[in-house]
Amino acid sequence: MEEGDTLWLRKGSQQRPSAVSLQGRKESKAFLNQKRRLTVSQTLLRSNLLSRHTSIWGSSFSFSREPQTPKVRYLNSYRLDSKYPFNRDLVTSVLKDTLEREISLLKKYDPDVCKKLCRLMAEEIRTQVRSMEFDRYKIVTRVYIVEKLQQGIHINSCFLWDAERDTFATYQFENMYVRAVASVYGLYCE
Repeated sequence: MEEGDTLWLRKGSQQRPSAVSLQGRKESKAFLNQKRRLTVSQTLLRSNLLSRHTSIWGSSFSFSREPQTPKVRYLNSYRLDSKYPFNRDLVTSVLKDTLEREISLLKKYDPDVCKKLCRLMAEEIRTQVRSMEFDRYKIVTRVYIVEKLQQGIHINSCFLWDAERDTFATYQFENMYVRAVASVYGLYCE
């Protein structure tokens, strides 16, 4: 007999629990209470899993039971050129102003400070270039700061590039302690 099972002794039509069954009943109540707690957490988990499904490739997508507004779909314009194309001269002036303003304040190379400065300058440059509202261009910004110690620097970027429509702008600035290179890539999207 397994733990938690109850024995019933039958006398005629009456059913009376024995001492063994009373102990089993107490244990089974504790087991049922624990099972109820598990089922509540399992139902929450199950509802979360029902709202999220995973495809065979591992990406997850969700289904919601709430009504959604239909997405607006636009027809292809078949336009291969931008109405307001990426202007390399304007972007270069943004790069020049930002780098000269920020790098001229550095008095020595500190890796932690330069890492944060690179991130802040890249965000600032990206917001300024996006505010120019070049039509149909994705903007990618990269900023590098290296210490000047009589060494060379080689920066390599790799993109799937359309030579007719994609373009970039770059600017480098240096002071006595550091050299900074900033690049903005304008990638045309149909």
